[in-house]
Amino acid sequence: MQGGLHLQNNYKTHCDKTPLVTIVTPNYNGATYLEETILCIRNQSYKNIEHIIVDGGSTDQSLEILKNNEDKIDFFISEKDNGMYDAINKGFSYANGKILAYLNSDDLYHEKCIEKVVNAYQSLDEDYLLFSDFIIKNETTKNSYPYKSTNLGKDSILCYERMPFAQQSAFWTKKIWDSIGPFDTKYRYVGDFDFFSRILLAPFSKIYRLKKHLATFRIHEDALSTHQKMIDEAVIVRERLDLKHISFRTLRKKLSHYYYTLSNIKSSLTYRYDKTKLPKEQNHES
Repeated sequence: MQGGLHLQNNYKTHCDKTPLVTIVTPNYNGATYLEETILCIRNQSYKNIEHIIVDGGSTDQSLEILKNNEDKIDFFISEKDNGMYDAINKGFSYANGKILAYLNSDDLYHEKCIEKVVNAYQSLDEDYLLFSDFIIKNETTKNSYPYKSTNLGKDSILCYERMPFAQQSAFWTKKIWDSIGPFDTKYRYVGDFDFFSRILLAPFSKIYRLKKHLATFRIHEDALSTHQKMIDEAVIVRERLDLKHISFRTLRKKLSHYYYTLSNIKSSLTYRYDKTKLPKEQNHES
């Protein structure tokens, strides 16, 4: 099944003053939060956004939500796929934007997120991976924890077991996608870590941090991944990309980790304290 504005021959266009931003949303049985995610993109202060949703053949109310919001979605398709990263790659095969990102169907952009990203890119070139600070929201406790991302240079970021920024707050250009993409579909949990690592390893790439909280990702019981599974799979990525030699730069690694930890110590301690109050079956990571 397909739908959206593209099927009515209604396409948004790119120009230098208002570059087209394509957001891909993978979804599978994510009806609980899907409409809120659609609306957070629809209600952005910046309007030249192409929203593409790739559904993996959901059996919940997702298809009904997509149909009801067809006038707010540029294109959606629902069919079986080979997992989240396969769905994301499929979404980008339909993309027309110059600035790209993906937002899972349970996450949110803040109202002026895309406006701030576009404004930043107006002063940058096509070689930049851009990311911002972010917020974690625990749907069980209803508490939110603001986190600062870290940019101490490409090598420092590659020292981490996971990226010191949230995927939900990351944007890149079509030039980067054409050079580095697609996502590797053999990973279930950390295809984003592999993708961003490959960007950072590219000699031409640059990085830029927006010191603003622009996105929220949710921790909830239906989330795809858990913290330990992500770390375990990230070890495989680090070995395959031969990142071990970067980790051996002990001083750089320690300074990077301490900087990130100290920058977020209040949120981290509050988050971990809240987790201790939850029953084990509700203690979920995203």
